[in-house]
Amino acid sequence: AMMDLVLNLVTFFVMVCNFAAASLPALTPPQPDKSLAKPSEAEDKIFVSLVSDPLDAWRVGRVVVGQDEITPGDMGRLTEMLQREVAISPIVEIHMRADRALKFEEVEPYMLAVAGSGVKDIHYIAVPQD
Repeated sequence: AMMDLVLNLVTFFVMVCNFAAASLPALTPPQPDKSLAKPSEAEDKIFVSLVSDPLDAWRVGRVVVGQDEITPGDMGRLTEMLQREVAISPIVEIHMRADRALKFEEVEPYMLAVAGSGVKDIHYIAVPQD
């Protein structure tokens, strides 16, 4: 009986992890040369994903905050959503992901909006070199 419970729990957590990973939009993050980044252990985190426009890869085509998509360039909505999350949980972590093809000038306003939303813990995601 105990073994069945353990097996069910393991199966549940594997399924939840797979669904969580599948909910992130596909993009190619940058690969820094000498990154000292470490994986986050936080449970309360929100992903902000900037996906390049399929017609103009250097521009932001989609902005996904958690499970919600907002209009690219709507910094007010982004700030409002993150402030609401901070009000619910002050220790929330924001994990920013941006497509490698995006120009920094396109990503910077989003970085400033996230920083201005009152979030204390912001992580910028990149793929480490092997």
